[in-house]
Amino acid sequence: MSKDLTLLGVKGKIRGFKIEDYQEIVSLWKKVGLAEKGENTKEDLIEQQKVAKDLFLVYEVDGKIAGTVIGGWDGWRAWIYRIAVAPEYQRKGIGSKLILEITKRLSSKGGKRFRALIMSHNDPSKSMFQKTGFKLHEKIVLATKDDLCC
Repeated sequence: MSKDLTLLGVKGKIRGFKIEDYQEIVSLWKKVGLAEKGENTKEDLIEQQKVAKDLFLVYEVDGKIAGTVIGGWDGWRAWIYRIAVAPEYQRKGIGSKLILEITKRLSSKGGKRFRALIMSHNDPSKSMFQKTGFKLHEKIVLATKDDLCC
């Protein structure tokens, strides 16, 4: 399912990720600083699709991917990852629209507690999440058991 939208003069649509999108998405993530330390393999994205095909969304403009978001649902908390908007489309409402769509989809699965992982230096993402109703919690620390983060 895709939804045709016009946001601040940018006509596009939200649709689900397809494996054919892989190279374009990784390129977008590199442009915006989200492609670090090898965590974006095609195999990883294929596995994500097996778990939650309806929670990996792209925003497409004129056949090109302008934005992405991935949702995660563990039965208790809803997570938002990989919100990214191409620099030429930033500040046009695409990121906010992707956040609203993914929270709607996560809500339909039972999600009531929403969390997003944002790098501490990513002020534009912090601002975007705040505009869509999220609160920032500076005292929370991320603990990992891999070397893929940060």
